[in-house]
Amino acid sequence: MSVPTDDNWQPKAIVFDLLTGLLNSWDLWDASTPSKTHQDGGRWRQRYLEITFGTGSYKPYEDLVKQAAAEVGLPASAPEALLKNWSSIKAWDEVPSVLQGLKAQGYKLGVITNCSKHSGYIAIRGVEEQASVGFETPFTFEAAVTAEESGFYKPVKEAYDAILPKLGVDAEDILFVAGSAGDVEGATNAGMKVVWHNKIGLMKKGNSVPLRESRTLDDALRGYLKESTVSITSSVTSDVETSSTIAPTSTSSPVLGTFNAIGQGGGASNTPARLPPPQYGSITLGGNNPSDVGPGVFSIEAGTGALFVDGSKICGFYGGGQSASVYVCNATPRTNEAPITCEQGQTDGGALKCSAPIMNCIEDNNDDNDPVCYATGGVWTQFMGFQLLGNYYLLSIGSQAAATGSNVPISLIIQAL
Repeated sequence: MSVPTDDNWQPKAIVFDLLTGLLNSWDLWDASTPSKTHQDGGRWRQRYLEITFGTGSYKPYEDLVKQAAAEVGLPASAPEALLKNWSSIKAWDEVPSVLQGLKAQGYKLGVITNCSKHSGYIAIRGVEEQASVGFETPFTFEAAVTAEESGFYKPVKEAYDAILPKLGVDAEDILFVAGSAGDVEGATNAGMKVVWHNKIGLMKKGNSVPLRESRTLDDALRGYLKESTVSITSSVTSDVETSSTIAPTSTSSPVLGTFNAIGQGGGASNTPARLPPPQYGSITLGGNNPSDVGPGVFSIEAGTGALFVDGSKICGFYGGGQSASVYVCNATPRTNEAPITCEQGQTDGGALKCSAPIMNCIEDNNDDNDPVCYATGGVWTQFMGFQLLGNYYLLSIGSQAAATGSNVPISLIIQAL
């Protein structure tokens, strides 16, 4: 469904509703009920939408989720299960390829969500990670705003206005991708043009009509999502639904084969990077090298650029500041970790060229939880060693400005095996 518009108009930015426009959060709501049915999950979710869309000023998101459950007769275990499993929400199948295609066309991309900062950025990180898997270019949004940050729930105008300074555009330059009828009305009243990705067939409300309405994201964006070349690795093409905008490329296999990474810089010079105890999971250089711990065996995965050591994938772990510690990734990703990726085609004897996304981290008030971190755009490329004791260094990656004091700039020289 579509309505007439100026054929020459093109947005400078495209902004999305998160929990329905990009994510299939509905299945998680269903699975969190005792019956695990859409009948119960749908009633709960619909009541939640009614509450949040009528709230206006921000009230704690998690409280509204619990209120909605109680009002439709669900036990407290339902919202507890929902929030516990929040990080498992999956994007709709076509979302990764659509986001990569729009990014390649040069659009600024953003998200506005009726969530708390904690829940919102967990879900945003999830979209960014899912839209990066198998693609040569990691995906990040240029801007994101939660209801807690703006102080308002959609469809209040202020909730939409809050993203304008972050994107540096006017409302009239934004195409908003709605996930619900309330978003169609709210974004239109905020001065944005709107398309509706009505994946689950929600009922229409209000007088505003979207430029286009469709059950799939790529079709909802018809006329804005054009042909472009975005490369993915063929090893994931069976799992990622691609459109004509996607061109599969290389298979996943190590570049260079395997190699040692020899440190250069400070007291770590001429020492191999490795995974010794007692710093479990950390990459270290120098120090007293136990006789049973040899140099780490590194490899770079073709296509993704993922860095591995001794068969384990390597991540940056964030805690605020201008650097991230270099550790083995967890089997279940934490909210403050992101994979380290490296350039393709590196050569024996050269300095290892890798990067980690720059993250902004929000501390959780519960000391048992990791901070929630999200990409802000840009990357860190400077390896450095934190001088723990003598010439014993813990490896990190960060900004050049962070390589001061106990953080010594380190180059890792590739030594092919």
